[in-house]
Amino acid sequence: MVPPNLEQMALRQGTAGAAIAQAKMAALERGEKLGQLEDRTANMASEAENFSSAAHQLMLKYKDKKWYQL
Repeated sequence: MVPPNLEQMALRQGTAGAAIAQAKMAALERGEKLGQLEDRTANMASEAENFSSAAHQLMLKYKDKKWYQL
């Protein structure tokens, strides 16, 4: 027969192991989400740069024209 203290220790050890595994899984998922967020941020910065360039070129094209010449 196993003493009650040993059973409780085994139960706690199993619970602690499960908690550690769950924390590790959560950390991996968070890392993946951060990676995706980094990629999306870089893509948005690139598109913003393209938009800024196009807007600047459009401004240069029409800067010397009057409203009735458009």
